[in-house]
Amino acid sequence: MNPTATRTDRRETVPTANAISRLRGDALSGGATAGGRISVRKDSWGWIPGTVAILATLMGCSATGVATPITSSNRPPTASPSPPTASPSPTSAANVTSTLDGVSVLPHRIHWQAKPSVPAADVTQVDFLIDSQLAWTEKAIPYFYGDDGNWLVTSFLKPGRHEFQTRLITVDGQTVKDTVDSIVGKPTPPPTLVSGRWARVVSSADVSKATSGQPPPAGRWSLTINEVGWNLTDPQGGGGKNDVAYLAAGRLALRPTIEVPPFPNNGNGAFCHEPDPERAWSYVMSNNDKTMTLAPAGTDPCGDRAAVYQGTWTRTSRTS
Repeated sequence: MNPTATRTDRRETVPTANAISRLRGDALSGGATAGGRISVRKDSWGWIPGTVAILATLMGCSATGVATPITSSNRPPTASPSPPTASPSPTSAANVTSTLDGVSVLPHRIHWQAKPSVPAADVTQVDFLIDSQLAWTEKAIPYFYGDDGNWLVTSFLKPGRHEFQTRLITVDGQTVKDTVDSIVGKPTPPPTLVSGRWARVVSSADVSKATSGQPPPAGRWSLTINEVGWNLTDPQGGGGKNDVAYLAAGRLALRPTIEVPPFPNNGNGAFCHEPDPERAWSYVMSNNDKTMTLAPAGTDPCGDRAAVYQGTWTRTSRTS
C-alpha cells in the first residue's frame, strides 16, 4: 500500500432530510441513478452495505433501489401501548367486636363471642385475654370463649373490675383488639351440705358407661365443691372445673367446663365434647352428711360424665 495515498473516511454518515428527499426523488425519476440503482461511494475497504440499507429504508425502496410502496402487509409493526398496571388495592382494615361490648357488669356466666369484620378465610385466630393473660384461643368460626357455644363463667375471678380483651389476628398480619372493662360480682356459694372435699373410686364398670373415644381413667377421683364450681382431680393428676347451678333441695344442673387461664392448661376441655350439654342431676345426702350420692335425671347423654360423677362420694373435708 502506498503510504502517501489518502483513504476515504470509514464513518457512515446518515444523509440529511434534504439529501434523503433529493435522493428519493432522483431514484424514483432515474435522474441520479443508473438503471434505477443508487450510486453509492466506495471507500478503500469496499462497499458500505449498511448505508445502502439505511437509505433504502428511509426512501421506501428495497435494497436494490426499487421503490416499494408501503402497504398493510409490509408496514413495520407498531408496538401497542401496554395497558396501565392496576395498583394493588390496600387490604381492608379489619375490626373486631364482641358480645361483652357495653356490658359494664358481668353476670355469673355470659357468652363471650368474637365477631370479626373480615371473612373467616382472612382470620388466623382470635385470642381471648383476661387481665392481659391469654385465657382461650379460637381458630375457626364461631369464635367463642371456651369453644363453640360455651360460656365465660366469672366465678373464678375476684370480685371487682377486670379487663376482657378480644384480639383478632388476620392472615395479612393485622392485629386488632377490642377491650372491655367490666365489674365481676361475688359468686354464690354452694349449699352448706355439699360444700367441701369429696372422693370416690371410679371402677372399670363405671368407665364402661363412657361414650367418648377417650374414656376417663379408673381409680380415685377427688372433688372440691366451693363458690367457683366443682373442681375434679383425676387419678393421673389432671381434671377440670364444672359450672353447677343449684335448682332446689336435692336437685342441680351440671353445666359445661369452666375455662380458667392461663391457656392452655391440663384443665381445658370437656368430658365428651366442648361444651358438654347441661343436664339435671340429683344429690342425696346421708344422715351425717358424710356421703353424697349423685345420679342423673334420666340418662346423661355424656356417658363419660356419668362414669365419673354417678355414684356415692365420701366426704374428706368440710372445708374447700
